[in-house]
Amino acid sequence: MTTPTTSMQGGFYLYLVEFGSNLTKVGITGNPKERIRQHRYTGKRIGHPMQRVWISEYPHLEAKVNELTIKGDSQTELLQRSFDSCLAQAETLPKTRGTTPSYFAELLAPAALKQFLKFRDMSYGQLAAKSGCSKALIGHLAAGRRDGTGNEIAQAICQAIDIPIEALFKPRTTDATSSDARLAVVASRNNGKTAA
Repeated sequence: MTTPTTSMQGGFYLYLVEFGSNLTKVGITGNPKERIRQHRYTGKRIGHPMQRVWISEYPHLEAKVNELTIKGDSQTELLQRSFDSCLAQAETLPKTRGTTPSYFAELLAPAALKQFLKFRDMSYGQLAAKSGCSKALIGHLAAGRRDGTGNEIAQAICQAIDIPIEALFKPRTTDATSSDARLAVVASRNNGKTAA
């Protein structure tokens, strides 16, 4: 039995993916999470890692028309246009209000959460008790899986470890710096503090 997708429920999501060097992919999908995962893998494989993503907030029947409007006369998979110019155009098209920046999609590195817990001398169980999040979910995050995690959970976890949310998560549409650099900044801020 197949799982119904949004395409069966009234349309597709329009999405943009930036691969750097003015390479932008414009597409439509019924399953944004899976499609973006595929693009992340492909980008790494071809030497152009995915940098930013934008997804329309709702699936809609005009998505294909909007995709073709942004692509114009281009017959290639990747447009030789900046992500920002594609985004500006996408946001003027019908029913393409963008997703609110969401931290859950961009955990910077699975190892980062483990490193922060080690720095704070905390176990998953202690973090679960302090944050109100389940131990299973924290283990799920530490293993690098992000599905099922929302902003409130991300904020609760970061508050419990006493770190800024930007140290572990970033909004979808902003550039990320390396998590190692972020860890170094936070560790230097907290130098000398005892475990929370």
